[in-house]
Amino acid sequence: MANKSNYFPRRSSHFKNYKVILSGRGSPGYYTDGKIMTGNAKKLANEIRKNPDILTDYTAHSKGTAITANAIIDIINSGDGAILKGKKIRFHGSPLQLNKMEKLSKKYGFEFEHVDNIKDPVTNIIGGNKPNSGNEGHSTSGNDSSKGYSKYQKYNKEEKIYKTNIDKKDFHNVDEIRKVNGKNTNSKVSQKLKEIKNKIFNKKEGEK
Repeated sequence: MANKSNYFPRRSSHFKNYKVILSGRGSPGYYTDGKIMTGNAKKLANEIRKNPDILTDYTAHSKGTAITANAIIDIINSGDGAILKGKKIRFHGSPLQLNKMEKLSKKYGFEFEHVDNIKDPVTNIIGGNKPNSGNEGHSTSGNDSSKGYSKYQKYNKEEKIYKTNIDKKDFHNVDEIRKVNGKNTNSKVSQKLKEIKNKIFNKKEGEK
């Protein structure tokens, strides 16, 4: 699948070029330098060792970024950090504080960027990452070019934010499939996040 981005899959049995950006688990490993590591992170790390090109133009979303970050830490801890050199990794809406990933990217020579939308409680509040995007919300699908995350968000050097770089008439953000293993991605967790976001960001004027 040359010239196509690799997206982090939710499926734990194998890691190929699935067009899926969904969530996983694994924040503790990130903050303990790999001392607490999930099985999914180790599986991904092993797949990367077998085929480092998985990380060529690779994008992960939400908690999937935690599994990816943990896999990278596992690779580094095992002494295989050289395979990360020259790779391109992008995180959307991460629940992790990403200063550590930025430092690792400089040390091991891989390109790292992260997009953090406004009104995204996962990355703004849980991750503590300052918004750097003109879009809002945490979703990865829909037809509104100003909402959620997509491959069309490109960094604007003049404004120093990520902006959707496509005409609205051409925007159709369904390259991330709506179902995984037969389950609708609009899960109860996603619905709950939406409720939390509305409570936090959509308070009436004057409310504290």
